[in-house]
Amino acid sequence: MSHLDLVSDHSKEKLVALPRDLLDMPNLKMLFLEGNFLTELPPSLFQKLPKLMWLDLRNNVLESIPPTIAYHQCLENLLLTNNNLRALPNELGLVPKLKALQVSENPLVYPPRKIIVEGTKMIKNFLKSQYELEHIQEIEADTVEDKDSVKSLESDNEKKKQKTAPKRRKGISASELRDKLRRKLSDPMELQPALNVRQIQDPSQLPTLKEEPIKIVHNVKKEGSRISLKSYFHRRENAILGRPSSERIR
Repeated sequence: MSHLDLVSDHSKEKLVALPRDLLDMPNLKMLFLEGNFLTELPPSLFQKLPKLMWLDLRNNVLESIPPTIAYHQCLENLLLTNNNLRALPNELGLVPKLKALQVSENPLVYPPRKIIVEGTKMIKNFLKSQYELEHIQEIEADTVEDKDSVKSLESDNEKKKQKTAPKRRKGISASELRDKLRRKLSDPMELQPALNVRQIQDPSQLPTLKEEPIKIVHNVKKEGSRISLKSYFHRRENAILGRPSSERIR
């Protein structure tokens, strides 16, 4: 048999156990095992055959169905007529697509007969509700544990936020800090290092101006028969000031 096979028929082969290579067919959709001597199914059957849609187990001597059938995503038809089943597992009620369940000619005491005669849907609802009641304490415990985990996680996150939050400088509000940063980003000059200008207050540290000696200049001007004389003091200021000055004497 190939693992690509979709249908496998082992009806009336006097089997007391499943063929080994059967569980190596993950694509199998229809399995016929009617008319054998099977007393049990391997627990891995429903995990190894995840695409199984049709399972025919009529006319065997099955005493139980493994709980691993729970949540099988593809199983739609399960034929269990004429076996030795006294109870169906509650996990059978968790098979979402199960539409046809044949359980007649079995010595069933669970579920009660009044449930069985109502058909597949009623049997599934009953088994599912019993499963939930059976595991209610575990569900509640898990819920409490989840809540505690959430609270612990929130507490840890809050502590991390407090550790990583920037510390404010005393006397400056958060809005003032934001405004200061905004000004720096909008004005590139704010990001330049400030110049430290030293102011010289002691006059003795100022550079001295060299004074040249005062000269007396005589200016003689002749206009026709008229002669005029002008005399004045002349002194050139230090080159630092950048321009000469004169004091005139008339």
